[in-house]
Parts: sequence; structure tokens; C-alpha cells
Amino acid sequence: MKVLLVEDNQLLGRSVKLGLEELGWIVDLASDGEEGLYLAQNSTYDIFLIDRMLPKLSGVDVIRKMRDLGIDGAAIIITALGATSDKISGLEVADDYIVKPFEMGELVARMKAVYRRSIGKSNALLVCGNLGINLNEQSVTINNEKLDLTAKEFDLLESLATRQNHVCSRAELSGLLYSFNGEPESNSLDVLLGRLRKKLAGATVEIVTIRSKGFMLRVE
Repeated sequence: MKVLLVEDNQLLGRSVKLGLEELGWIVDLASDGEEGLYLAQNSTYDIFLIDRMLPKLSGVDVIRKMRDLGIDGAAIIITALGATSDKISGLEVADDYIVKPFEMGELVARMKAVYRRSIGKSNALLVCGNLGINLNEQSVTINNEKLDLTAKEFDLLESLATRQNHVCSRAELSGLLYSFNGEPESNSLDVLLGRLRKKLAGATVEIVTIRSKGFMLRVE
């Protein structure tokens, strides 16, 4: 996941950047609206995390200009303004709106949700061999027979499938274990991978371990 974070509060910006990078995500940080818009025009991002009240160009204006330029990617506004009218105006341009102060776990959960929705808009069904993954319904089939997965197992499979035949780092996949309070859940990534591998036994895909790099969903 590649993220553009635009935040003029240096302490908060560095803290959020570090937290997301611990999940294995790539994060670029800008401190004002003009710098944020420049980065958005010159690189590709999955998610834009933009403060509403920025120097030089407001967060709302940054998102509007991005959309006018045809820049894709889910956008979340972060702000201290929590009035209903502020939320409504923010949601007119952004995909979500989160009020400061916020817990890191909540932010991560919201980012995953808007990313899933943005992927679903363009490609609601992923096909990997005989495996079908419906991102909107969060359902999985093997040879058109429904597979019973937990929410975490689905999140893990989705992350691997959206980058099939490419390596996902352990740190990035470990982010799927975050709960809403920002703490890792008790079941480890290895346990989750083990369960998912067993359930995919009838599929023409395989979760392979790439030593010192991470994991990959390989289509046979």
C-alpha cells in the first residue's frame, strides 16, 4: 500500500508515518497543500490521507484539484473540525472523514475500508485460477463453491490476491492483525497463514514463502 500523507503538524505527521510504515506501507509526507498536490501529480498512491486545514492550499481544495486532474485513489480527510456541517462538506470530496484525536487502530481500519471500496469500484471480482474473490460481498469460491473464511482470513487472502505473483512483506501482512485499539491480536500471522493454506487446498493457487522477503500468492 502506498500512501500520501499531507499534515502540517510535524509531530502528528511523523507519528502517523512511522505507524503506517511499521505495517510495511510506503508513506510520503508533505507539510502543506501545494507540496501535497505536487506529489500527487508526480507519483501514484493507493490512499491519500489529507489534513483539512493546511497552509497554502486547504485539504478540501487539494482533493478537488486532484479529482479535476483525474488523479485516482481513495481520500480520507483528517481534521480537528468535528461539527456535522464540516463532516458533510468534507465527505462531498473525500471517501471518509476522521476527527482528531484518533487511535491508530481506527485510522488503519478506515484506510483498509476505503481502499477496499476503491478497488471494488474498478474490479469487484478477482479471479486467480479456479479461485474467485468478490471484494464487494467479501466472499470466496473455489470452482464456484463457496469457501468459509473468517474476516481476517479474507483480509489476508485479499491482500495477497490483489498482488498475485508479487511478494507481500511480513510487516505489511502483519498489519491485518491490528484490532481497533491498535494492538496486534493474539493469533499470529503464521497461524492465520496456516489456516488459510488448509482452506485453499482445493484451489489452483498456493501461498508460498519467499525467504527473507515475505509471502506471495502463486497461481499454478
